Amino acid sequence: YTMRAIAAYLLAVLGGNQSPKEEDVTNILASVGIRAEDDEVKRLIEVLDGKDLQEIIKEGYKKLAFSPQSEPTIEVPKKIEKHKRRNSELECECCGDQDLFSDLFG
Repeated sequence: YTMRAIAAYLLAVLGGNQSPKEEDVTNILASVGIRAEDDEVKRLIEVLDGKDLQEIIKEGYKKLAFSPQSEPTIEVPKKIEKHKRRNSELECECCGDQDLFSDLFG
């Protein structure tokens, strides 16, 4: 399904229509100049018909890689750390300054 069709369905629900029909989704898309694919809208309605949208969203949220309660961690590979150390040991040949860009960025 395209995000357009899903977004139109969600807009219909947010607008108070707890069980949007094909025509509702198609009209919402048409109101912003988008021609809906009839088969796609029909399949979307069939899949979501009679289901609690809040539960669907909750289930989808559980499938995300991380949640706001936990911070994603990024491990820097050892090669990058080694490269940083090696480059920090280099000195500028003209002035002997190790940190060539310190005044450039602050």
